[in-house]
Amino acid sequence: MRFLETLSFFFLLVSLTEAQQAQGNCDITSITSPSASNLYIKWTSFPGATNYALDLRVVNNPAISPVTLGLTATTTEKLVQGLWPGSQYQVTFKVYQFYYVLCISYKIALTVPAASQLTFARAASSTSASFQWTNVSGADSYVLMVEGTFHSEHRNLTFSTLSGDMPGLQPASTYSCYVYSSNAAGLGTKSNVKTINTLVPPPASVTVAMVSNSAVRVTWPRVSGVVLYQVSLVENNRTGVAPLAWNTSALALNIPNLKPCTNYTVRVSSMNMFLQPGEPVTASYASSPITSVTSISADYSCSNAMATVSWDSVPGATSYRAVATARDGTTLSCQTAGTSCQISALGCGEQYTVRIASVAECESVSNISYTFETAPCPPKNPEVYHECLSNVVIFSWNATNNTAYYIAMSVDADGVTSECLTLYNSCYFTQTECGRSYNFTVSSVYAGTDSCSSGSTAPVTISTAPCLPQSVTTSAMDCLSDTLITRWDPAPGALRYFVEAHGNHDDSYNCTSNGTSCAMTNVKCGQSLSVWITAYNNRCATDIMLAEVAETVPCVPQQVSVSDTCGSFSVTLSWMTSNNAILYTAKAVLPDSSIRSCYTKDTWCEIKDLQCGQTYEVFVMSTNFICNSSDSQHFYAQTAPCAPVSVQAQMDCQLNTATVHWLGQQAGGSYTALLADGDGGVLNCSTSSNNCSVPNLRCGQTYNITVLQNLTQCNSLPSTSVMMPSVPCAPQQVVGVVNCSTGVMSVGWNSSAGGVNYTAAVWSGSGAQVYCNTSDTHCNVGQLDCGKVYSVAVLAARGTCQSPPSQLITVEQVPCVPTGVSVSRGCGTGSVGVSWSSTAGAHSYTALAVRSDGQSSQCTSAGTNCSIANLTCGQVYSVGVVASSNNNCSSQISQTVLLYTEPCTPAGVSALVNCSSSTASLLWALSPNAVHYTGTLRSSGDLKTCNVSAAGCQISGLLCGQHYNFTVSASDVSCSSTPSAPIQLDTAPCATQNVSTTLVCGSNALTVSWSLAAASLSYVASAVWSGGTALSCSSQDTSCSMQGLQCGQRYNVTVTASNGNCSGPASPVTTVHTAPCVPQNVTGHAACGSGSLVASWTGALGASSYTATVSASGGVPQVCV
Repeated sequence: MRFLETLSFFFLLVSLTEAQQAQGNCDITSITSPSASNLYIKWTSFPGATNYALDLRVVNNPAISPVTLGLTATTTEKLVQGLWPGSQYQVTFKVYQFYYVLCISYKIALTVPAASQLTFARAASSTSASFQWTNVSGADSYVLMVEGTFHSEHRNLTFSTLSGDMPGLQPASTYSCYVYSSNAAGLGTKSNVKTINTLVPPPASVTVAMVSNSAVRVTWPRVSGVVLYQVSLVENNRTGVAPLAWNTSALALNIPNLKPCTNYTVRVSSMNMFLQPGEPVTASYASSPITSVTSISADYSCSNAMATVSWDSVPGATSYRAVATARDGTTLSCQTAGTSCQISALGCGEQYTVRIASVAECESVSNISYTFETAPCPPKNPEVYHECLSNVVIFSWNATNNTAYYIAMSVDADGVTSECLTLYNSCYFTQTECGRSYNFTVSSVYAGTDSCSSGSTAPVTISTAPCLPQSVTTSAMDCLSDTLITRWDPAPGALRYFVEAHGNHDDSYNCTSNGTSCAMTNVKCGQSLSVWITAYNNRCATDIMLAEVAETVPCVPQQVSVSDTCGSFSVTLSWMTSNNAILYTAKAVLPDSSIRSCYTKDTWCEIKDLQCGQTYEVFVMSTNFICNSSDSQHFYAQTAPCAPVSVQAQMDCQLNTATVHWLGQQAGGSYTALLADGDGGVLNCSTSSNNCSVPNLRCGQTYNITVLQNLTQCNSLPSTSVMMPSVPCAPQQVVGVVNCSTGVMSVGWNSSAGGVNYTAAVWSGSGAQVYCNTSDTHCNVGQLDCGKVYSVAVLAARGTCQSPPSQLITVEQVPCVPTGVSVSRGCGTGSVGVSWSSTAGAHSYTALAVRSDGQSSQCTSAGTNCSIANLTCGQVYSVGVVASSNNNCSSQISQTVLLYTEPCTPAGVSALVNCSSSTASLLWALSPNAVHYTGTLRSSGDLKTCNVSAAGCQISGLLCGQHYNFTVSASDVSCSSTPSAPIQLDTAPCATQNVSTTLVCGSNALTVSWSLAAASLSYVASAVWSGGTALSCSSQDTSCSMQGLQCGQRYNVTVTASNGNCSGPASPVTTVHTAPCVPQNVTGHAACGSGSLVASWTGALGASSYTATVSASGGVPQVCV
């Protein structure tokens, strides 16, 4: 079996170099995590396989040792132990056929998390509970389980936090609670179990009844299983005042000393056996005015074995006697002249009936009575039972008489107490802690208004199950043996411990200890073990607990091989993988004990920087960062010879040849000198002596020169290099640029390889050479003649070595300034002709016309004249000429001449007509360069002008009813501007013609008509009578009408035309006579016997004759004129 394991590791190493031959399908069929430290892996059998290998590594955590397994070809599944809980592993499955890897498959798997532990569990109400638990690495969520301890109920909720509430529970019920940690791989181990009791629900209702003016009686129905109730009283109209509270085991409570006319809220809660009240039921009560009632009461004090009996006074009574009768007929009594007295020496566990006898001349015993019970006697035979798994303690005793409920109490070694209240003769203590010793006592409590105890029984002692061990660690003892030491902190309550460890090769180890450590011997090297620990006392054991993974001492590396690299002063070692190894260290040691090392996670390593000409002893060891393995087999390795020294090089600039000298450290062989330039080129020379020469070096290079010795078995490393510069290269990309404003020429070039200093030479065909020297890549040459063409060349130098000259270039100098500039102007074109004399070095000319505000126009010509267009009217221009060369350099501008352009068309033109005088006033703004102005008024039948040098004029004698257009133009001595845009002027309309009137006599309505003069005129007709009152109407047509003319009047009618600005003269007057007025005061006088009638009336305005008409009924009308 050991041979198969070794063979499988060898196959794993071979797979690193033979994996390219892997083919086929060897998928892992399933991976599950049965527990926090295990993965169960299955795969299908692969045809032709001789064995398999599994490699499990924690993802992104190289500090954890990998788990590697070799398996036979008949195996198709494996339970892998010793894994980290809640960790993601990369699982590599390899199929081998002897030395070759046939197939490789990868899968990512996840172990389930370790167990979380409940740290807090308590009922929050009658239907819910709150919980807290510990955090577990690798857990995504936690599943809280709540199960009925004594009834069938199962609930669970999943949380992503470390606390939560469980709702929907049954009231007053016992639950066993635990939690599972969870992730994508499944559920972890079940936690410790905690037991909780939900609180008791409140009574279904509460009733408040008045007893007296200052007291009420509160009653409520019984709640099953409740021993004690809490009654509280809240005064509604007093905020910030704590309520009054009473605890009672009865189903009724009298509340005295109430204030009159006050609103109260009464609350009743059920209390469980641990005196924890649940949610209350409430009722409201309003107190009444004070009234008196007759009653008997007794207040029993169990602490004094005495009862105080009270009653209402009876009119006429001189004294009272209270008699208490026990069940067996024994009586006790007290007598007083008041309304209360005390009865003492009452027995335990008895029931007394109290009657009051009123004493006067005779004795009368009351028909009413009051019954009360005395405190019970202490319980007998207390016993305890402890359940190891949940740490629940059941405490029981014999029942006692006259007992309302029992109070059981536990006290641990630290004095921490816990109480249990019950109606029954047993209690379940669920809040006990592990690893503690508890004393249990019980007392009976009286059911009356006082909660009196009978006194406690003698204590009964029991110990709970031990706690889980903490801080459990396992490590190899001294890293030198096959022994593992497991250590832990003492677990409270534990008397002994059992430790077991399981590996991946069906190997198991265990040890037992009464202390805090134990040793497991004969442990194999290179193992990852799952470690479990259990604590015991004399009665109980803890759940088995998973501890941290144990790492045994790494195995010694095997099959070490050594290969040295001649000339590199290094040695490479390779080996087989060692189980449980995280890092390997390879060492090379000289006889003087000096050491060189290398470190790696792979199965090979190169030890560098060894001394030349030495023999080293080499070996390998492995480590898991906790322990180191022993050394592997030792080997010997020889390094290469030492390199030549004292290398020197000399440069012959004239011949362009380098000569190299050196000293050898070993005799024999030959030497090679290597000259490497900066561009990767290499020149060399070989010799058996100590010098050689290399011709035809590249210009501008700095050569890195080394020498190596060539021996039969190995070459030395290159010597220490020396640097040697070659001849500088000729400068490239020479350019010359002339500063057009100063005439200075700037010469520039690219940096020459190897060049330190430069000389630029400048000359023309007719002038002397000019030089400039610099260490930069440019220089300036001044005092050159305008209009000439210069030649330029540059040389580079380093020390006494000088390059050949650069390629020759030519540069044109600035052209000379033009002379003889003149201008000529034409009218109406906006352009000017410019001419000049030619100048040296000019290839083109630009004529510029510049205004005083800086705006300019220009023209360009290769000759000696051009025309500048688009000049602005009314401006003064300075005109000059600039000469330009082919290198875009221009001369200074020539001497300028002034140019005055023709005047602009006048702006700001306006006109105003005087309607009464038929005169027009004309205005405009002055135009620059203008000498005089011409204003023109033109209509279809008239033309008027004025010629002035000012900014306006007046024109008279305008015709009526005319539309005039006004324009103005400006002139200088030779040119006139274009006329301004026309402005329209309208003169006053002429008098209206052909006026006529039409009068409607019946209504005295007048219509006036006339001839239309122009379509744009409006007309107003006026009618004036002698009384001075005028009527009028208006129209844009040829007629209008007027209403309301007076009867019997004469009206003068005229018509006036208007054009909006001016009104014309009135038309000639036309006279209109309105209809006469109606005669007034008409009377008739019959002449008796003559058959005639005389009519008379007052004269009417405007009448010239009258007609009188007489009509008789049924007769013919008679008329007189």
